[in-house]
Amino acid sequence: MTESIGREPQGTKRLSAVEPFVISEKGAAARQPFRQRRALLACSRIVGQHHAVSSRAELETLWASGRVLFADARRLLPADADVADYEESVAHNELELALDALADVGEPLRSPPAFWSLLERAAAAMSLHAGAQRLRWRRVEAERGYLRASLSLASPAEGRKTPILSAYRACWDIGATYEGARTFNDAPITIEDAPSIAPGATGTVRLHPLAPEFWTHVRVGQAITMHEGSRVVGHGVVLEIIRSASEEPAA
Repeated sequence: MTESIGREPQGTKRLSAVEPFVISEKGAAARQPFRQRRALLACSRIVGQHHAVSSRAELETLWASGRVLFADARRLLPADADVADYEESVAHNELELALDALADVGEPLRSPPAFWSLLERAAAAMSLHAGAQRLRWRRVEAERGYLRASLSLASPAEGRKTPILSAYRACWDIGATYEGARTFNDAPITIEDAPSIAPGATGTVRLHPLAPEFWTHVRVGQAITMHEGSRVVGHGVVLEIIRSASEEPAA
């Protein structure tokens, strides 16, 4: 999407994302200009618009705003959580890397929905649209739980002609019936560790049932099929069932 940028004051210099940089192997000091420029581009979106920076003081104000966006999320992690990568990224004003570092820490800790909501808002503010979508799904997972499955798509001759992407709304046969008739149940997917799954290929996906109450009978190891209309376009096996935080038994 092309964004319209307002006219800037005369004499204002904008640092360009395509301006060439040479990153040497002489250590962190040599990389600092690159870190600062990337941070400038990220911070300039935090205030909700593309922002021309003409002074060191204004740049530092933007850096401070970026740090504030993550502070509340950090406080929702355990005090002893390993956040060294996050802290290093913040110290170098690498706000996009700081966002990723916090997400990497938060997922295995089963962080609450509020944590993911804060990161989702930060990504959206920095115009990281793909990141914001990914974090939105993490919030949904924390709120409602999800299923992990191995999914093998049918060949192009038998199924889809094109790959599937995260957020694809799939229709599943999970063995449910209504008044004796087979029924299908919708669950959008997100793909782990890959941008897509091509026809004939296999990947690991997360299923996000739209009506979880119809999925309570599903068990680990169960075979399920993915449909487009009456056509089977994929075969899955449930690997793991992750409950929402509210469903977890008390310790």
